[in-house]
Amino acid sequence: CLEDRTLFLKRLRRICKKRGIPLKYILVTETKRMTNIHHHVILNKMDPEIIAEAWEQMEGTGGISFRLMDNRGNHAKLAAYLVKESRSTMERFRETGRRGKRYSTSQNLVKPKPTYEVVAASSWKKDPKARKGAVLYKFDDGATCRSGWHEVSGYPYQEYFEVFNE
Repeated sequence: CLEDRTLFLKRLRRICKKRGIPLKYILVTETKRMTNIHHHVILNKMDPEIIAEAWEQMEGTGGISFRLMDNRGNHAKLAAYLVKESRSTMERFRETGRRGKRYSTSQNLVKPKPTYEVVAASSWKKDPKARKGAVLYKFDDGATCRSGWHEVSGYPYQEYFEVFNE
């Protein structure tokens, strides 16, 4: 499966390069004792036929399925799921004496640097609005803003995330 993963990425890079499409990806290999080994690949926006073309060249492998990412902008749950599931995969590889990375990424990913701004509580807006070009991240409960009292410092806080889409 690790060789298949490497070969698929090599073929996908080649196809994207020919078509002038930048390739950005995060790839995680997953297996549990009762499931087949499979890969989760998060790709930048591209025609699904390109991905299918790269995978169809693989011999003796299973199929592929696609799911579009939603527009929340922050996919912390997805990331947590992928990392959690990759732990069991690496344990299984170690049992067989093989080594591998839990995930791989393309080198051209932009790693955002969060910015924090301390603002006096008296100037907080009850419902913050996103700046131009950004959307507010929705938490699991559907709210876009959290506030309360910090359990260590005892100071009030307000938290929200602005996500800028490419």
